[in-house]
Amino acid sequence: MDINVEDILREVGRTIFRRGVAYLQEGRVSLTEVGVDHFEADVAGTAIYHVRVEEDEDGVWGDCDCPFPLTCKHIVAAMLAARNRYLSAPLPPEPETKPPSWESYFYGLVTDAVASDSPVPAETWRVVYLFEFHPSFWILRPGKAYLKQDGSFGRFAGLTAVDTADPSLVFSPGDPFLVPFLARKEFPKNPRHVFPPDPPAHKAYGGQTGDLFSHLKESVLLVKQPDRKTVPIAFSDRPAEIVYEMTDGGDAWRIRASLLLPDGPRPLDGRVRILTQNPVWILSGNLLYRIQNTPWAGLALSFVSGDPPPVIPKDEFGRFVAEIYPALAEREPIPLPAAIPVRETRALSSRKLRLSETPRHLEIRLILGYAGMDVDFTDPRSRFYRMENGHVLQIGRDREAEAEILRVLSETGLRLSADGTFRIGAGRALEWLFDHLPALERDGFEILDRDTLRQYRIRTGEPNIRMRVSSRIDWFDLDVEIDVEGVRLPLAALRKAIRGRSRIVHLADGSLARLPEAWFDRFATFFHFTQADGQVSRVSRFHATLIDSLFAGASLRETDAGFEDALDRLRGFAGIRKRKVPKRFRGTLRPYQKAGLEWMLFLKEFRFGGCLADDMGLGKTVQALALLQKEKEGGSRNPSLIVCPTSIVFNWQEEIRRFTPDLRTGVHAGLTRKLAALLGENPDIILTTYGILLRDIAELKDISFHYVILDESQKIKNPDSQTAKAARLLNANHRLVLTGTPVENNTVELWSQFAFLNPGLLGSLNQFRILFTTPIEKHQQAGPAVLLRSLIHPFILRRTKENVARELPPKFEQAVLCPMNPRQEAEYIRWRDYYRGMLLEQIDARGIDRTRMHVLQGLVKLRQIACHPKLIDPAHDEDSGKFESLREFIAEITAEGHKILIFSQFVRMLRLIRTWCDDSGIAFAYLDGGTRNREEVVRRFQEDAEIPLFLISLRAGGAGLNLTAADYVIHVDPWWNPAVEAQATDRAHRIGQDKSVFVYRFITRDSVEEKMLELQRRKKNLVDNLIRADRAFFKSLTREDVQNLFS
Repeated sequence: MDINVEDILREVGRTIFRRGVAYLQEGRVSLTEVGVDHFEADVAGTAIYHVRVEEDEDGVWGDCDCPFPLTCKHIVAAMLAARNRYLSAPLPPEPETKPPSWESYFYGLVTDAVASDSPVPAETWRVVYLFEFHPSFWILRPGKAYLKQDGSFGRFAGLTAVDTADPSLVFSPGDPFLVPFLARKEFPKNPRHVFPPDPPAHKAYGGQTGDLFSHLKESVLLVKQPDRKTVPIAFSDRPAEIVYEMTDGGDAWRIRASLLLPDGPRPLDGRVRILTQNPVWILSGNLLYRIQNTPWAGLALSFVSGDPPPVIPKDEFGRFVAEIYPALAEREPIPLPAAIPVRETRALSSRKLRLSETPRHLEIRLILGYAGMDVDFTDPRSRFYRMENGHVLQIGRDREAEAEILRVLSETGLRLSADGTFRIGAGRALEWLFDHLPALERDGFEILDRDTLRQYRIRTGEPNIRMRVSSRIDWFDLDVEIDVEGVRLPLAALRKAIRGRSRIVHLADGSLARLPEAWFDRFATFFHFTQADGQVSRVSRFHATLIDSLFAGASLRETDAGFEDALDRLRGFAGIRKRKVPKRFRGTLRPYQKAGLEWMLFLKEFRFGGCLADDMGLGKTVQALALLQKEKEGGSRNPSLIVCPTSIVFNWQEEIRRFTPDLRTGVHAGLTRKLAALLGENPDIILTTYGILLRDIAELKDISFHYVILDESQKIKNPDSQTAKAARLLNANHRLVLTGTPVENNTVELWSQFAFLNPGLLGSLNQFRILFTTPIEKHQQAGPAVLLRSLIHPFILRRTKENVARELPPKFEQAVLCPMNPRQEAEYIRWRDYYRGMLLEQIDARGIDRTRMHVLQGLVKLRQIACHPKLIDPAHDEDSGKFESLREFIAEITAEGHKILIFSQFVRMLRLIRTWCDDSGIAFAYLDGGTRNREEVVRRFQEDAEIPLFLISLRAGGAGLNLTAADYVIHVDPWWNPAVEAQATDRAHRIGQDKSVFVYRFITRDSVEEKMLELQRRKKNLVDNLIRADRAFFKSLTREDVQNLFS
């Protein structure tokens, strides 16, 4: 237990304290129980009194059963005895009090909070309030006094809770409120005696309880005189004031105080009691006065207590004026010496923001400059003072200007916190510093302590760029240096920020800078299309204009002749020149085909590769042959290599014989192929297949070809395939690809083809996936798709039939819904339910990504049943609904003399149709992956009017064939990718067709065929036809999609 002698002395005064010490020394105290937080004692006085003292969170308090109402000598004696027991220490000497220096006095006066006054007891006949005055405190105790017949009061008694219910007890209006209030205020823990631990709380004189007296004006107030008699006191209805004067005392300034009462001034001395502050109530004689001119009376207390008032040496008066007087003048009406002139100013000269940081915050303090003095914005003082050339400069604050400053700061998002700082969390701090601090500086704010920051040390200058370019054969070496305010920004840091979409970058010295918003697109493009080699970046020759535009604003720009020559050629380009059709070309090029030839010659002039991506049937083969004929007539000597699927080698041979018979052509194929012998024949064109390319790449890569042309270039759509890698090894002056579907499944297919055409144009594959594939395919972002289109646009030429071949007959498309027969439907439901349960269980256990192949297997199985149950069970002995509808449809159409192309993904389905044709005596042509004599099969169908049907595997014969003899196209089963179906349809609907073409898709009702088409439309997420469905469908498949497909 903490028992402090000074606290006891301050609480009870010297008289009671000395009596308690005497009782202890006379051996009158017997401790009967001693605990950790309490003790009990018997103290011998005129009787044996029982004392109990306890300690809790509010302090130490004691109770004694003697008649004395406050802390008595018995409690003091018991506490001192217990102190000796706890501390095993002798009683210290009674402390001496010394007059305080002016510094300690005034600093305490202006910085200490004015404490609350001490609490009070209670008792009554008529409710009265008894004042008792002690050396360091006063008590206003509610009680009851006997009201004599002559109107005077008799004896005083305590007031109990029972008394307040006595109907004979006379109350004034405020009494019911004040009696319990004062009782609680005096005795919060114990009904008789209190000993709180906090000494400032005992400064009863001048305590902030002035609001009590506003409730006592109609109550009876008594004061106990020294002779223990009570006399009434009253409220004065006239105001009073405390006035001060600072007088010259020779080598010091002295303060005098007086009380200005309605009947004149009188000295402020011990005859006056200052009861409260805020407001100030005083007792002078038998009258209570409320002081009007100040709510504070801290300084006045020293005058009424008998202590000597402070003296301020003149040689320290400047310090007093600057350090003490501003706060003192806010509370007390103290004038400066009349002998010292005062000059006033109110000019706000500067605005400053002092920055500091914690691990979690940026902290900002507003500092205001007044007459060369820095004032914290939260300083409560409204005036400041200082000595200047023998006079006092009074500096007043411009509150209107300060309010405007606060408004300006609040518009930046700053909010003043309780401790007077503007605090910004770590997540917003850098954003605020970059967004608002430079503007505030421009607005005149001075920034302090910026260099002390560590995690928020920023540089706000504009980045400075220096660029040097040197030319190589197929690329440019680019040396780029960037700094901010002279501090280097490493390219690695810039690359990391750009890839992470963070505008904040770390400079070489650890400080932070913020990238301009425009730099994201600017340098994302730069890093995508460059390969770093230390400080030097390698850039493809295709990007000369890109380099030029990216670094147009560089402060230093050094380029060599090769780079400038490339720029001049591109800048001087006025459009694709008109060219004549080669003289020895047999046939006539349509206007769009001639434009295609001119576009390919433009690409050759600038050494660019290109993709001719016209719709199927618009004559890509013819345009390529016209190009090669033009090159031969222009003097080219090296052979050109054409790589195509095996199924269309014969088609190339036929087209060459028809349009460019002057071009010597050799076919590099078959088991007896000899490349060296073929080259010895000095061919203009070498035809080969993708399979032979892969097997013979070791020989082919060493030949210098004039052109390498890849037909159906989707064959190299997988950049990791051996075929794509082999194609990239070929050596050619110029490169061209032909395809009706440059993109079937995903954007990577486009990258793979351009890696062959123009290496480096689309950057590395990894960067391509980051910049284009993920944003376009996963997030359906239009911006990256637009950028990709702009990059490839000059190198892709695509025309549609609707735009250029308007002489083509119309094409009509229709879906035919076929019901399942009962046994087929039962089989379908059995497998559907099996796969649904199995797949959903696996998805929940392993996730959708690890279940995709099982999903595909289930979908294929259901699609096969939807076509015909025999596709999964050869023993099935009934037809399918679709097969029945198909037979009826074929019989009807062939009876009318039409020729039909029938496509299916399933070779077994084609064989079922073939068997039916054989049994029905219907002539047909047949082509799948195993067909060897393709040319003969195609020629027979085209020329023989007695063959009405051509059964074709979608994957084997869906491209590269000219089958204009047919005017009906049937898709027996739907395919995920509509582009593949459209390509197959274009075998009939192409140049040379003179009849309307009718396209029918047979769909089994209430099957996965319907659902997959619906889901395909819903999942279509590719922009501007850059990508189409097929495998992209499976990439975006969800659990809900699977549940829907198998339901």
